[in-house]
Amino acid sequence: MTNKIIGDDERYKLALNAITEAAVSDNLIVFIGSGVSQLRGAPSWKDLANKYIKYLLINNNISYSYSKELEKDNPRKILTICKDLDEKNKIEFNLKKAIEGNKDDKDFFKYKDIYEFIYKIKATFITTNFDSLLD
Repeated sequence: MTNKIIGDDERYKLALNAITEAAVSDNLIVFIGSGVSQLRGAPSWKDLANKYIKYLLINNNISYSYSKELEKDNPRKILTICKDLDEKNKIEFNLKKAIEGNKDDKDFFKYKDIYEFIYKIKATFITTNFDSLLD
């Protein structure tokens, strides 16, 4: 079995040329996933959903048994349910504060320039991230 260097494979060379051409012609679109935000200390979808559940539980807006049921669900669905409860009960969960980069995270300063590097790529950026770090 031989080790292949990605750059030696013709398919990868063609893909790299296409990406370079798209960047040069202002047609490159880059999807930025949550992993980049997590490098800066932002929580994952699951962690954010769990923070919201905990907040609702502590403030007696949901029961312990309901919180355990919610935790089993999809994080995006959990966030939608929690947001609906928030609006209905006028709960003051500070979603913005919960998703800001955690400056106590050991990697926060290690990756502080990640967005500067990303912005140097001549592209349009798309994300489904809930934080404002890419703004």
